[in-house]
Amino acid sequence: MIAVTYVVTVMALDLELDDDEEIMERPVFTHELANENIVEEIKQLSRGDFMRIVQRSDDA
Repeated sequence: MIAVTYVVTVMALDLELDDDEEIMERPVFTHELANENIVEEIKQLSRGDFMRIVQRSDDA
């Protein structure tokens, strides 16, 4: 459900966001997403995208 909400929000706000591989500047394999350190790194590196979503949704 969270992924669907994310996709709908991104589409509705007409944002272009980096995916995990662009953020990490390397291939990210599905099994890596079970690693808390990898998830935390992705979260920190994608903070700017998240803030753009929040800012855009406040403006809408």
